[in-house]
Amino acid sequence: MPYGINFSSDEMVDFLIKVLDSDPECFVFVDSEARVIWLNKAYQSYLNVKLEEAQGKPVVDVIPNTRLQVVVKTGIPELGKVQNINGRRAIVNRIPLFKDGKIIVAIGKVLFKTKKEFAELVSKLKEEVDCYKRELNEIYTSKWKFEDIITCSPNLIHVKDLAQKVAPVDVNVMILGESGSGKELLAHSIHSASTRSSKPFVCINCAAIPENIMESELFGYEPGAFTNAKSNGKLGKLEIANNGTVFLDEIGDMPPFMQAKLLRFLQEGELEKVGSVKPVSVNVRVICATNRNIQKMVEDGIFRADLYYRLSSIILKIPPLRERPEDIELLCDHFLKSITEKWAIPLKKIDKEALEILKNYYWPGNVRELQHLLETLCCITDGNIIKAKALPSYLFGQSDSAMLKNNELRRISLSNINSDGNNKYICSDVINSKEKELLEEVLRNTGGNKRKAAEMLGIHRTTLYYKLRKYNMQYKVN
Repeated sequence: MPYGINFSSDEMVDFLIKVLDSDPECFVFVDSEARVIWLNKAYQSYLNVKLEEAQGKPVVDVIPNTRLQVVVKTGIPELGKVQNINGRRAIVNRIPLFKDGKIIVAIGKVLFKTKKEFAELVSKLKEEVDCYKRELNEIYTSKWKFEDIITCSPNLIHVKDLAQKVAPVDVNVMILGESGSGKELLAHSIHSASTRSSKPFVCINCAAIPENIMESELFGYEPGAFTNAKSNGKLGKLEIANNGTVFLDEIGDMPPFMQAKLLRFLQEGELEKVGSVKPVSVNVRVICATNRNIQKMVEDGIFRADLYYRLSSIILKIPPLRERPEDIELLCDHFLKSITEKWAIPLKKIDKEALEILKNYYWPGNVRELQHLLETLCCITDGNIIKAKALPSYLFGQSDSAMLKNNELRRISLSNINSDGNNKYICSDVINSKEKELLEEVLRNTGGNKRKAAEMLGIHRTTLYYKLRKYNMQYKVN
């Protein structure tokens, strides 16, 4: 017994109860089965429960988010822990008391923060949020600007100039072009020159997302929305892009049910997460791209006309590399410099003979194919000059007639582009028509033999198969 105090056990208990009842902090006592023994008045008041109502009940049924039952089970005290109790954050100590090696009681002490402490906590949390925002912006930011578009082609320069004009204007843009022609590069450049450049730029490849998860990827989901959903839910790509730009690549591959949901989002400026009925306002600029004939898809009812018109306020058509052979040398110089710097090897150049072969190749994979070819050549070429003999065999053997046809196609493409850019689709239609005629002529001459046809055209057989599928041409091999 402490000096100067002469209480019986019962008197001591009464004394302690009076002391704790007068304390503004909250106290709770539980037994060895984590059932409530006692709550002081401050805690009764905060929980809006009477002592006689709480006594004997499991503590988990009385105090939200408590861990006293865990402390009773483990015997391990928990000090200075943060707990959310009825919407307020508090600092909590949970202490087990032992007798003869067994827990007889556990005490919980709760201290709700002062305004000053809350202000300090909010300040700290704000710093953390700002840090995460900076990290997020580094992930979702544009990589390229208009000066990264390497060209001296009048055709592509016209597209680039138009893109620079519309970049600061908050309108949706549709970019058309073959695979590897630079659609994503142009989309990044538009965002970089826009008023949203400091905000997120989020890329979504509609062809790469499985149909069954596309809605949750774009719109996000609430906790427990479906099996295996994250317990805290997930932000969708559209919400991540809020106040910035979303780039919908391969928009032509978006399934019909998602087209309807995307249209509603564009009309309302709101989205609903999977598992939620509460709309979330989101403000984004949409840039989309496709390598498909989307106008034909609209005519055939595959792509919604109303969505097409929403997305295509401005249409930019990137010409394929075969229509701008004057860019080959510029691109070779650019990529060779970039590749050799990245790999820390001596700068390599390409000789005139090899360059002429590259200029007359068809380039079904466009700029991306050229870049990958140059990477390969940098690996296998001895010395600093890439010569014609180092080029892969499929680039050789192009006959004079095939070269003439290629040049004819290029002349047609340039002659059908007006300075005002109004004839956006004539060029593509004429080239496709001439290309199909050439394929039909060569296949007739070879009796449908695709290997011989590819040799006559000076292209790889995989390129020939790609073109046959493109024009839905079926020929039997003799």
